[in-house]
Amino acid sequence: MTPTQPWVVLMHGLGCDSSTIAHLWATKPETRLLPNGDPFGLDQLVILTSQTLGEWGHTGYLNEQYLYPVLAEKGIRTVQIMRAGPSTKDGYLILDDTRQPKRCWIRGRQDDPGHPLPPLDSRVLDFMSAETLAQRFPGVTVQPPHFDGFGLADELLRGATVPQFGESRRQCSPKFKHQGQDQWVMDHALGYGLSQELMQVGGVPQFSGKGQICQNHFKAEPASQWLDQPPGYGLSQDLMESGIVPQFVQNRRRCSAKFKSTTCEQWLGSEHGPVPEIFVAIGFTVGEERRRDRGDLAEAKRASQAKPSWVKRTNFYPLIDQFKLDRAGTEAYAQDVVARGIEPWWRSACVYCPFSGIAGPKEEVLFKHRQCPEESGFALLIEHLARRLNPKQTLYPQGRSLFQMLKDDGNQAALDHLQAHLESLPWAIYRVQRIVGNGIPWRKVELLAVEGHDAIETELREQATRLGGELSTKPDGFLRAWIEQRHTDDHRIEDLLTMAPALAKEKHRPGWDRMWATFHRPYTQQTLF
Repeated sequence: MTPTQPWVVLMHGLGCDSSTIAHLWATKPETRLLPNGDPFGLDQLVILTSQTLGEWGHTGYLNEQYLYPVLAEKGIRTVQIMRAGPSTKDGYLILDDTRQPKRCWIRGRQDDPGHPLPPLDSRVLDFMSAETLAQRFPGVTVQPPHFDGFGLADELLRGATVPQFGESRRQCSPKFKHQGQDQWVMDHALGYGLSQELMQVGGVPQFSGKGQICQNHFKAEPASQWLDQPPGYGLSQDLMESGIVPQFVQNRRRCSAKFKSTTCEQWLGSEHGPVPEIFVAIGFTVGEERRRDRGDLAEAKRASQAKPSWVKRTNFYPLIDQFKLDRAGTEAYAQDVVARGIEPWWRSACVYCPFSGIAGPKEEVLFKHRQCPEESGFALLIEHLARRLNPKQTLYPQGRSLFQMLKDDGNQAALDHLQAHLESLPWAIYRVQRIVGNGIPWRKVELLAVEGHDAIETELREQATRLGGELSTKPDGFLRAWIEQRHTDDHRIEDLLTMAPALAKEKHRPGWDRMWATFHRPYTQQTLF
């Protein structure tokens, strides 16, 4: 690819929609068209996947068996990334960057194709020694043995929650797919950057006695080398010669425009040709125009809040605008052509996805849970933990639980896998305080004790007596002790003790103590004196 040629990045979600685009582009040269109708070559194409670590194992198998051999034959660059940590500031890890893809890294760097449990909160060791933990609960770890990224299930279990829907979109997709993909695109558009060095050396960002090595290598050292060069004309000289201070005009800083933006534009134009251009293909189908429009609005909002970029990015939707394919059309193509008529292609979704438009209709979801009871048991564990800490938090809306759905379907194998998880884990008593109804819900989770299941139930009853909590198994059969449960016209206060697998982390937002003092303060009759 020459420097003047645009990149084309396909956001590959592993399902039938984006896999159809990848196969068409790989095998039919006449279909490789940019939105303006210009053709592009395979050397301009990147297939980019952000792994959530929650996909059905069969989806990974389908890509390895049928699609990846085609991509490898054509030498198409295929990149797989994943979230590096719980914060967006942690960035992403590159799992694979190759023109000969073979493995679909749906479990990240874990060798076990199943669902390894995330590590426990380190406070478990305050209640139980590491030796006792290893002896009584073999296979359970407190800290990961190596830096291996952060999956959606890690966030759900540590937060004792289920996938959320807000601001007219799924909150899990931007955080565990789009953000990492967008950042990879920006990192690789302008040449050699930090992520490429880490990929080549097989490392992660390092910290030494001299500070962040990546900051030194990619910021401080280049700046020092520049300072060694003959001086140019800088902002301070301009200010002193004019006898002024930095100015703010027409809603922008003139100094930034003059000494940053304009200079960068000149450098890009004179030294490296035109501004790099990237076309990002997204696999929305005919019938999903509303998703496309929401995505465009979200992208416009993100772009308006982001720092200036020297990359021209254009999103486009080949299945809608070029191929005119709906979901039935991509399912048929993926099965008949990509999978050569051997088997149907599963749509991409996490095993614990509650969104019917993504996971599929009920019968399709139940079929997958029957086919993969071990993965199904892991999804049940995520819901079980969330319900223990919040009775209202079933996987599906309006109190519909995955547990009841699989029980009604007679999927005893999945229920047995859940029970095996519950018996193999240490249990904890959590105190959960919650304020609901004041904007974003406020919650504090505190870990009070850790033991085996039977011992922790006894401890829960004793602590309920000490704190004046009322024991109850309503509304779902799980034992809790309600210390306070108060409703007003505009908010709800909850303070409870519950027992659950010791997977959730202690957590509260900054400002929690102030909010709790404000809303928890008992109502009293004001005195007249």
